[in-house]
Amino acid sequence: MWLLWTLGCATPEPAENTIESMVLVGVPQLATLSVDGKEVHVEIANTRPLRKKGLMFREKLGDNEGMLFVYVDEKARSFWMKDTPLPLSAAYINSEGKIVNIVDMPPYSTDSYPSLYPAQYVLEMKQGWFSEHGVERGDFVTDLPKVTAEP
Repeated sequence: MWLLWTLGCATPEPAENTIESMVLVGVPQLATLSVDGKEVHVEIANTRPLRKKGLMFREKLGDNEGMLFVYVDEKARSFWMKDTPLPLSAAYINSEGKIVNIVDMPPYSTDSYPSLYPAQYVLEMKQGWFSEHGVERGDFVTDLPKVTAEP
């Protein structure tokens, strides 16, 4: 009985509810990026399971919110919208942060929406966000996370 009580008392206090303490397996990290000078808040999908799920089944997304897909390499990418009810726009971004192309993707589409050039990042936002904010191919995204290996 005394051993159980002692072990129970040795349990550390739970971490504060901060972004750092919420970095768990299968839970996207949060970040703030600058897209051609416009601040956006994103969930980071930097593992295969997070990238595979993406924004599937999401019913809503805030005005300046999105998801950033992060890869360790820069190559041709392609996205689709299976099981995704929101219309989205995706910006393909190279390793230097330059937007190489932007595509609009309708909900539930199984069509492929490829990058025109190699990309290391893909930023998904509500459909039309990029055009509404004057963001176009050739503009830059800053504060991107640098990745050298899959987490």
